[in-house]
Amino acid sequence: MPKTLTLSEPKQFSTFYGGRTVTWDLLDEKGVGYRISWIAKAFDTHMPECMAFACRHDTRGIQWTDYREQAVSHNPDAALALRDVMKQLKEKYGYTYDTEVEIQLLPGEVVADD
Repeated sequence: MPKTLTLSEPKQFSTFYGGRTVTWDLLDEKGVGYRISWIAKAFDTHMPECMAFACRHDTRGIQWTDYREQAVSHNPDAALALRDVMKQLKEKYGYTYDTEVEIQLLPGEVVADD
């Protein structure tokens, strides 16, 4: 049975220094996958930045399983940066994406199969 990852609703908030941030969770049915985080102006580079980190969701919430970024995009548009990061994850780990879903990227839709 192929592993299926589902994209969560985006969560938006502002950082203490005024940057806008959006996060998504891309998880399988066991709660294992990626936390994808986009920020309009990263603290260190002052550029837009979107990164995917390996994580799992359990009773305590999201727990990082690796603090190294698995994919990175510097696109200033959050949705396009998300698409770029998901494309990198596809190329690196062999995920396959449903073309129509990849174009629409609707929250809660199944977006990847392993």
